[in-house]
Amino acid sequence: MSKKAIVIWGCWVGLLAAISNWLMSLVPTSKNLCNGAGAPWILFVVLAAFALSGYKPQDAHKAIGSMLCGTIWGQVDMVLMLVSGFDLVHGFLAITVGTALAIIVHLCFFKKCFFSVIPFIFVGVCLTFGTGAHFSANPLGILGLAINLVSGAVLSVLVIGMELYLVEKMPEKSIGNRKERP
Repeated sequence: MSKKAIVIWGCWVGLLAAISNWLMSLVPTSKNLCNGAGAPWILFVVLAAFALSGYKPQDAHKAIGSMLCGTIWGQVDMVLMLVSGFDLVHGFLAITVGTALAIIVHLCFFKKCFFSVIPFIFVGVCLTFGTGAHFSANPLGILGLAINLVSGAVLSVLVIGMELYLVEKMPEKSIGNRKERP
């Protein structure tokens, strides 16, 4: 990507991030995350997951389905933590069992389904814990998290779509030691 393309892309990402952050501030359920503070940073976690995974805009449905499944598995982990004996050592057994079940179920029984991308499932689980979106303590937070995850995927599609366009239209031999991403 040329330096001109990097400037255009940087401005594009900044503008979209600001618009996404503002839009999330308008969604009432988003304020149910992180003890009322909201969690606009979720958008950036999802964007990072997309960028690092190499997913393209046409793969968004797989990421969305998997992240939403991850929020369900996060609830499973939290339910297991409520079961006597599973809460030992800050949920060690509950998280071990919940994580193992998620991997086994998705890779053995739903491997070809759009909701079985393990890294994105982990994003959903992680953000469920990180935002406090627990069914018994904060049920509206789950809806807020789901809306933020889908919004983050839309942001990612727009950001990565523009990056792919600019790489094609304004190529440069290399930037440092990398050929694709700045």
